[in-house]
Amino acid sequence: MLTLFLFIAAAIFLLIYVPTPIGLADNSDFDRTIRAFDLTPIHHLKYLTMKDTYHISNPARISHYFIRIFLPVQDNPAKYYSTQFIFIKIALFFNAIANKLLGRDRTLFNLSFQTAQYILFYAAALFLFIKENWKRRRVEDIAVKIAFAFIFMDCGYLVYFHSFYGESTTLIFLLLSFVLLLYLGNNNSSYLVYAGLLLSLFMFSGSKPANFPSALLLSVPIAYYAITHERLKKKIIVCTSIVVMLLASFQYAIQAPEWMEKATTFQSVFFGVLYNNPAPEQSTKELGLPPELSKLESINAYARAPLNPYDIYDSKFEQLFFDRTSKINVLNYYVSHPAFFAEKLDVSAEAALPLRPTYLTNVELSREQADLRFEFRLNVWESVRKHFSGFAAIFIAVVFALSLVNIIIKIRKKNSLYTILLRFALLGAAAGQFIVPIVSNGNADLQKHMFLFNVHLDMLIIVLLLDNLQFKNRTFRAVGFTAVAILAVLSFYQGKPETMTVGNIQGNPIKWIVIEKKDGMIKVIAEDVLFRSAFDEGSNDYAQASIRQQLNARLGIWFTRDERERIQKAQYPSYCNEENWRNAASGDRPLYWFSPIKYASQNSERAYRNHYTDYLTLPTLEDVEQLFHSSKTSAVLTTDYWLSLPYYGSTDKARIVSSDYQAYHRKVDTKLGIRPVMWISEK
Repeated sequence: MLTLFLFIAAAIFLLIYVPTPIGLADNSDFDRTIRAFDLTPIHHLKYLTMKDTYHISNPARISHYFIRIFLPVQDNPAKYYSTQFIFIKIALFFNAIANKLLGRDRTLFNLSFQTAQYILFYAAALFLFIKENWKRRRVEDIAVKIAFAFIFMDCGYLVYFHSFYGESTTLIFLLLSFVLLLYLGNNNSSYLVYAGLLLSLFMFSGSKPANFPSALLLSVPIAYYAITHERLKKKIIVCTSIVVMLLASFQYAIQAPEWMEKATTFQSVFFGVLYNNPAPEQSTKELGLPPELSKLESINAYARAPLNPYDIYDSKFEQLFFDRTSKINVLNYYVSHPAFFAEKLDVSAEAALPLRPTYLTNVELSREQADLRFEFRLNVWESVRKHFSGFAAIFIAVVFALSLVNIIIKIRKKNSLYTILLRFALLGAAAGQFIVPIVSNGNADLQKHMFLFNVHLDMLIIVLLLDNLQFKNRTFRAVGFTAVAILAVLSFYQGKPETMTVGNIQGNPIKWIVIEKKDGMIKVIAEDVLFRSAFDEGSNDYAQASIRQQLNARLGIWFTRDERERIQKAQYPSYCNEENWRNAASGDRPLYWFSPIKYASQNSERAYRNHYTDYLTLPTLEDVEQLFHSSKTSAVLTTDYWLSLPYYGSTDKARIVSSDYQAYHRKVDTKLGIRPVMWISEK
């Protein structure tokens, strides 16, 4: 058994560290954690490089770090507290020992001392599942275990371990709780199982305030099992421990700092309910707010003047906004506007497909190399999930529906009430965590906030396999084949876009896909990349970019005289970045970033922009969205290709479309595919 555990731990270690370490870049969330331990980044480059080493402002003696392991953190300047801190304290202790033994600079902290702990605990969760027998037939038991490892050893999950995100402890201890709950279902109810289960739920719940509702739901089947299966003494001990665990967990839930509560409430309204709302003034009134606040629609909590003339932490704004509404009002609004709520949840579903935030680099890069780059190491499950792009809500609905049917079958077969309660709790927790992010924080950082839901969803898939995987059962084969067939069609159906052939490159005809028709004109996009090039040497302003001149210089090369006469010189938008938005001819908001192609254009119709006229240009996000809706697989190519718009938060990065149905950004001097767009008259 020890050999199996060590093998799993070694496999996780190799996936994270070989050939080079992978993790996640900081999105500014690290600050709330590292400030509690006097840690600061070696460099302050965020989003575009994973960091391995940090600076300790006030290094202490080894004995001091050892004592601090057993003392609560009470003086975090960010007022944020989490069970995650336990692992940082232990890491600081071992880091100090290593610095002493190796003669290293005692002001340096290596993140690997935290990562190593995560690897061991996660390996324990995987080990406990794999060593147990879950199915009578060996081949079915092995199949379930392979699926479990396939899903939960995906590097989309593992990259969190090499970071300061609370998602690490969320994942590890929710999964460990899940496995131990299954142990109870197998009547393995030793004190050790109960202790491990309650400690895991506490660590999970205390990791992030949003985790408490799930911990509360998962406590119900534990209490039921103890009450109905254990003797009086054990029953009292377990039930008392559950109450103590929940009370301790609740303390973490209510300790969310005031600045965080205010920021998320602001965003739940202005970047949630009022984001892309067709009637912002009316909706503002329905939320009990003064109508003048409707001008803050579609901005996040960190926007400043002139977009937001208010200080959201000021007492005047508190009276104007926070004293008049809350997240309960937001939920009530969504319930009373089900169609609008459904649209929001569809956005949430698309955001949930990637396991990690797609705007964070997962490798370490120098300042000169800093870019949105990824190491796709064992990302098979995450890749499968991304292929449901455009139909994410259907994928989730299928899992939910099958889970509900599974529960109904359990009830009809009169399975144990514990088995039924556990599945209800898992389904209820997943459903709740699907709704919570958009209600509690709006569209802000939605991908990252869908993480807990993703873990719940993947656990539901494992439960479905545990309960129903029977290769010789006709019903299983029929239902399984049907479900897989539906999802496969949704993932890979190409559609039948209208195409035309105009121009040629070295004698090879150029094929174009129609994306729009208007007044006798047709807007088309090249079916494939026509050549590869950098966007520019250093600027992401398309109107000034070198690729613009390169592209239009090919007009006389690719097309005959008759074809050129059909191509219209049209007006196109040139979107602004954060540096030049004040020079915009139109627009009143920044161009917001969202990677899933189905909703990638976000607020582009009102984003800061200028205009230019050209014959040939690069596609916009609206062009790609239109193509995606008519032919999903035509929107992506095996080669990443440039779009004509900048990454708003920089001057040297522009947006791209990648083969995994996401719209990222890259440094403009990177050579990527060129897929032109043009307007051409009908014959």
